[in-house]
Amino acid sequence: MKYNKVKAIDINIFLIPMIIISVLFVFLSIFLSNQINTYYTNMMQKESNKLARNTSIMLSKSSAAFDTINEFMTKRVLDAAKELKNHKGNLTSEELIKYAYQLNVDVIYFYNPQGEILASNSGEFIGFKTFDGHPVERFRTSDLSLFVEDIRLDNETSLHFKYAYVRFDDGYFVQIGIYAEDVFQYLTAFDQQNIIDDLKNDESILSISIIDKKYRITSSSDLDSIGLNVDQKRLVQSNEGVLYQTNGIEVYEVFAPINLNSVNVGFLNIQYKLDATKDIIRNMTQFGFVLLISFYIIVLSIVYSSYKKNKQLIELAYYDTLTKLPNIDYFKYYLEENLKKDKSVKTIILVNCINFKRINMSYGYKEGDFVLQKMAEKLKLLNSKQCKIFKFNADRFIVLIENSDNKDTLNTIREIETMFSSTEFKPDLDINMGVVEIEKVKQDVDDILRDVSIALNNVDNNQKYAIFDAKMEQSLHREDVIEEELKEALRTRDNKRIYFQYQPIFKLDDHSIVSFEALARLNTKHYGLVSPIEFIDIAERKHIIVPLGEYLLNEACLLIRKLENEGFEHIKIAVNISGIQVMQDEFVYSVERILKKHRINPTQLELEITESVYMQDFISINQKLFQLREMGISISMDDFGTGFSSFYRLKETYLDILKMDRYFIKNIDSNLDDKHISKDIISIAHKYHLKCVAEGIENVYQLEKLKNYKCDYGQGYFLSYPIDEDLVLDKLKQIKRVK
Repeated sequence: MKYNKVKAIDINIFLIPMIIISVLFVFLSIFLSNQINTYYTNMMQKESNKLARNTSIMLSKSSAAFDTINEFMTKRVLDAAKELKNHKGNLTSEELIKYAYQLNVDVIYFYNPQGEILASNSGEFIGFKTFDGHPVERFRTSDLSLFVEDIRLDNETSLHFKYAYVRFDDGYFVQIGIYAEDVFQYLTAFDQQNIIDDLKNDESILSISIIDKKYRITSSSDLDSIGLNVDQKRLVQSNEGVLYQTNGIEVYEVFAPINLNSVNVGFLNIQYKLDATKDIIRNMTQFGFVLLISFYIIVLSIVYSSYKKNKQLIELAYYDTLTKLPNIDYFKYYLEENLKKDKSVKTIILVNCINFKRINMSYGYKEGDFVLQKMAEKLKLLNSKQCKIFKFNADRFIVLIENSDNKDTLNTIREIETMFSSTEFKPDLDINMGVVEIEKVKQDVDDILRDVSIALNNVDNNQKYAIFDAKMEQSLHREDVIEEELKEALRTRDNKRIYFQYQPIFKLDDHSIVSFEALARLNTKHYGLVSPIEFIDIAERKHIIVPLGEYLLNEACLLIRKLENEGFEHIKIAVNISGIQVMQDEFVYSVERILKKHRINPTQLELEITESVYMQDFISINQKLFQLREMGISISMDDFGTGFSSFYRLKETYLDILKMDRYFIKNIDSNLDDKHISKDIISIAHKYHLKCVAEGIENVYQLEKLKNYKCDYGQGYFLSYPIDEDLVLDKLKQIKRVK
């Protein structure tokens, strides 16, 4: 049965991610390229600054060395000049030889006032006469009597000397010199050009230059550029580094400041080649393309494989394998799509097989599967009447009626009733139906399924179907409110909203009170008093019966403690226990913990369970009851006689008391045949050494009959109505006074 077909495969599921991944790949490639460029340029910037600092250090060392040596040599020639200044008269070459030896200098020249050499310690250059522009001529024509020059290249010898001059009173003067060629060779090791040549050894550097403060290249690996001026604007723009191309080569240029003693003396200009960076980016991009192509191949393989399997997957996802009907997921998809396009009234019928579990248990799962297949085949016959069939869950089917009205809905319901009431089905099927009409307004599919499930839960025994209406929703709302109030009262331990009333249980032969049955009450803010039948059922279905049961047991134990303090330690309090509580693994431990908490004698506590509880798991429950009785707690079976297995299991059950259901007490004064059953139940209880309690005694005739039947205990409105806790002690004291 095919309706709106689910798309086999949407290529966009794969195409769109592929496009997105491709775009992301492009952006990622650009991003990584930029990051790599940024990384290397930052590294080059740092390297340039490092080289500039190293250059500054080397230049600083050169300057310091020069200053130290120059200072030392200056002192030597200055001391020699001062010594010679004390000489009187003309000097001869022989005398100059002695003075040179004594003063530890290399050359001494004696000049007349006209600048002509008259004598020298070496005997050379006698008769040499100074001329304009000559360093000696500058001293001769000056007013200085004593002067020291920096190390300089001697014009005549082409060697480096450190000279000092001293003038005598008669105008004659002496030139004293120290040989400085070795010193000069040492200092040239720190020469800027040598530094540049050392730095240029890095293969990634295209060129490197030193620029002074006047933006003139003073030294460079490109010798042709020495002496050229650098555009100041270019230097400012490249302060943080700049990329450009020169002679087809991409270059990154950096200007790093050179500082001596925290004073800027120039810049180090470095031009880096980016060939290695480009190779990395190119290799990375090629690798990325290989990955992208591999990804495309894998995706295409997945698409091809998915396309081949897609039909099978759709069958598994959207169709029930047993009946071949569309499943609940398909129903949701179909209805959502249909509601968008078609606003006509539609009706949902949820068909439920009530006795399906019994069929499985009695005839086996194979027969159960066959029944479901046969039900599906029958329902498919409704398709000609605008009906579409879906499998809801294990034993339920959905019938969707398109363009329906009340007549169509009722006809379909009757037809379904007829087809499943026929003798064709063996075993017989027992079905019921929940019905909901989808109005023309837009509805949520989950809400529709909730409503139809509510309708199914409201089917009564008089008919096979129920149509969802506002009352059902109100009933659901009431249930939610009661649930919330129960939770709130338990959370706040509000004993004004959840509390007990206590109905006395009398010993029939002397009318003494032996115990009280604790009857739970709920007083809600919204609805006032709520029947125990209602709120206990809600607590069980909403999974709050365990905390509710523990709370009520605590409240009963508080009363037991009061009774014991007042001397009524022989009075028992009977508390009803839900079957869900008993099934809890920790149930026995929980009861024991509460008794110890309140320091209660277990013999004063009686736990009542209904006969139907045993049908859940007789062995496990009976074992727990054995443990409770071993502690001293009395166990009573409530509503005895309404179940199916009690007589069979009674002798194996760990009980102390049977509570005969009020049904038998009600009929004890009638002409019905079962008026004598109460006597038989009492006899059976005594046969198994059990006490018997008659519930629901409403008149004196019933009371007298029960006494005649030797019934042990009784309770009912004729004897006493349930009373509030604060009246329990008064009731006991009153009866005690009467006795």
